[in-house]
Amino acid sequence: MEIRFEGVQKIYPGQVKALDGIDLTIPVGMYGLLGPNGAGKTTLMRILCTLMEPTAGKITVDGIDRLVEPERVRRILGYLPQEFGLYRRLTAPEYLDFVGSMKGLSGAERRRQVADVLERVNLTHERRKPLGGYSGGMKRRLGIAQALLGDPKILVVDEPTAGLDPEERLRFRNLLADLSTSRIVLLSTHIASDIEATCQSVAVMQKGRVRFTGSPTALMQAAAGQVWQLDLPAAEYERVRSTLKVVSARRTSDAVSLRVLAPERPLGIGESLPPTLEDGYLCLTGEGAA
Repeated sequence: MEIRFEGVQKIYPGQVKALDGIDLTIPVGMYGLLGPNGAGKTTLMRILCTLMEPTAGKITVDGIDRLVEPERVRRILGYLPQEFGLYRRLTAPEYLDFVGSMKGLSGAERRRQVADVLERVNLTHERRKPLGGYSGGMKRRLGIAQALLGDPKILVVDEPTAGLDPEERLRFRNLLADLSTSRIVLLSTHIASDIEATCQSVAVMQKGRVRFTGSPTALMQAAAGQVWQLDLPAAEYERVRSTLKVVSARRTSDAVSLRVLAPERPLGIGESLPPTLEDGYLCLTGEGAA
């Protein structure tokens, strides 16, 4: 089973290209789609999920032509968008029962699946609480639960950890990794650590194009020999900061410890560091970090 995009374009009025010839093959497992906001990730996923039509190109999903048979694609796909609506006065079982009925599940099977997905996302003990009282992480887990109704072969999640605290982010990553053992899980994010912790493969998008496909390790190597640590007096840092590509900066009372990207030793004093996925991503895209 795989998803294949071939020459997919999306052009908005005014000749604005949101997608500019996307070629991408996504196999079973956890696949990361990494890129800055505005890269075209959400547009690509909305097209995959049949919520938007491409301007040009071909998409096949488990051998099904997405443009010819969108209904067949919908039946094997679950989607968690960045924002999704909740009825604050409903409980989780009531909400999921409503979603299940919209997906065409029969009464007995719907009740069985609702109980099963609540258990899988660890919300069984919260099932009597109104959704208005759920935390951000609980709402995200409920979002995965509704996407899992119907037992889809493909799970598409858009920026699922944005705004979560570290503990909820870790729990959510582990949940997605568990779900990816028997299906395609397509994870879109601008947070490199989400990809590094969970994905076997990654594609980097920028300005509507795919800039890289491969393993997280291969993406890290894009920054090999270009990552440096500098420790500068605060006054010196303020003087040279505009000339440096800074990944991170940690201040003390009178100094700044910097992680910097540069093709050669910056200011003649940098200490070489092993690259991370974020370093490789920033090297590849030319993006800077604060």
